[in-house]
Amino acid sequence: MTSQFIQNPESIFDLSVKDARGHEVDLSTYKGKVLLIVNVASKCGMTNSNYIELSQLYDKYKDQGLEILAFPCNQFGEEEPGSNDQIADFVCTRFKSEFPIFEKIDVNGEHASPLYKLLKSGKWGIFGDDIQWNFAKFLVDKNGQVVDRYYPTTSPLSLEKYPHVQKDQTSTKMDAINVMKGYDKVDHLQNRAGIHSLRTHQRLKTAVTISAIVLLTLIIGLMLAVLIRESNTEEQQRLDAAESIKTVCSVTQNPDSCFTALSSSLNISSTTTKPDPEVILKLSLQVNVNHFSNITSSIKSLYGNHLEVALRDCVDQLRDASSRLNDSMSELNATLTDRTVNDIQTWISAAMTDEETCLDGLEEMGSTVADEVKTMMKKSKELLSYSLAIIANIRTLLQKFGLHMH
Repeated sequence: MTSQFIQNPESIFDLSVKDARGHEVDLSTYKGKVLLIVNVASKCGMTNSNYIELSQLYDKYKDQGLEILAFPCNQFGEEEPGSNDQIADFVCTRFKSEFPIFEKIDVNGEHASPLYKLLKSGKWGIFGDDIQWNFAKFLVDKNGQVVDRYYPTTSPLSLEKYPHVQKDQTSTKMDAINVMKGYDKVDHLQNRAGIHSLRTHQRLKTAVTISAIVLLTLIIGLMLAVLIRESNTEEQQRLDAAESIKTVCSVTQNPDSCFTALSSSLNISSTTTKPDPEVILKLSLQVNVNHFSNITSSIKSLYGNHLEVALRDCVDQLRDASSRLNDSMSELNATLTDRTVNDIQTWISAAMTDEETCLDGLEEMGSTVADEVKTMMKKSKELLSYSLAIIANIRTLLQKFGLHMH
């Protein structure tokens, strides 16, 4: 077993682990330092961005007492298949990372490392009891206590805003939609027949006219009532949909941006019931597919049909990414199971990898348009992170809606 087993350890400093070369490492050697512990993978769609930012974070704060401990794991989409030596060489060669790489471990399940059992033992609410995907992050203070936990999609550099990462900080974590209202007022008609000298046919004509007016008024009243009811129903559907999307987006790194992106794409008129997490997940995937299509069209419109090799490859990668997301949406049409969830996580991660491959190809070939394409893709990376966060937390989200997986 990778971590030394101790019954009920009080802090991570009570444990020991093995590094990538098989050497025993007593975690007590890190006493007095702030630790960022990450489960990593070499073939994940988030590999490049996370390793680059982890290296930048480490270079900036290592002299102030920050240590980053990276633990390879192959439990998510089999995206860390290499040996310990291969993983260490990959990280050092490609990213020039100086923080330590440890032995490959399990982070979930019966054979989970004692270290990760301790990390997950806190009351983490929406995170649930397990690690959701590659690059989940835990922050440990100088006393070996776990003080915060972050989603796989949380950018390492965004952690700079937390006081634990900065020098001499040992404290724990610091902690209208208007409803349209309408009404209808039907006047009460009175017939004061006070002139007895009117002829019989005049009385009949008056009675018919009054009856017609009353009937017309009733019809108008009924029509207004139906319109008001439909308006109120549609408004209630909009409120219900907004509430659902906010709940689902709460598991993402940027809930407000997620809500804006998804709510603007939901067709309320076609929604007869309150959308559940599966519907919203499918919506997020469709938003991604549409965005990839827009990027591809933009590249072609800017540079014509005679694209240089790197751009042609990039367009192909984006088509592959769209295909993976369409596969994910098709999978959601069937019964949602653990296998389905794993498949969708793998496909979304692969779509992220397709994006990275596209950009890597442009940069390696010295393409002059790499920066322009990178700007186009910035939004798509954010949108993909929403989908990945939703599927990673789908079981917990379904429970919030009174639903469950099969």
